[in-house]
Amino acid sequence: MSLEDGFDDVLEALEQERDELRVRVHLAGMEVRDKWDELEAQWEQLVARNDQLKRELAPTVEDTKAALVLLRDELAEGYRKIRDRL
Repeated sequence: MSLEDGFDDVLEALEQERDELRVRVHLAGMEVRDKWDELEAQWEQLVARNDQLKRELAPTVEDTKAALVLLRDELAEGYRKIRDRL
């Protein structure tokens, strides 16, 4: 599991809890609704920052993946050559 996948899983869990609470908050008192509004603002900020981070890191992540695949292939080939010599 990649770091991005792990963070996405956390966001999905938070979103599910958020959806479940939204219904209950609708029926709650004013104090709870005020706190909910605060948390909603933070949620929007988190989602926006996450989206921005994904956009900014996408080229770097792809370059890193390509480099790791190349390194993996080179190692596999090197190990194969040693195995063939033994």
